[in-house]
Amino acid sequence: KKVVPGEYTVTASVLPIGAGWITKEPDKPLYNYGELIKLTARSASGYRFSYWDKDGAYLSSYSPVTTAVLSNHKITAHFSRL
Repeated sequence: KKVVPGEYTVTASVLPIGAGWITKEPDKPLYNYGELIKLTARSASGYRFSYWDKDGAYLSSYSPVTTAVLSNHKITAHFSRL
């Protein structure tokens, strides 16, 4: 599928797998350049949220976090065992 210039994807994932889940607001397939997205990490039983990374670089230790969409992004919520 062709991505229109100025529209980008935000892929959110959790590490370790099964340690929790993420909600995106707004939750949609494509975002406009500069659009703000709010991400909330929820931990599964036995885990606690630790920090976010955005494209491999540290983003924040707070949840929820709001960040601007400037390109296609991969955002990961990192959790640790209790």
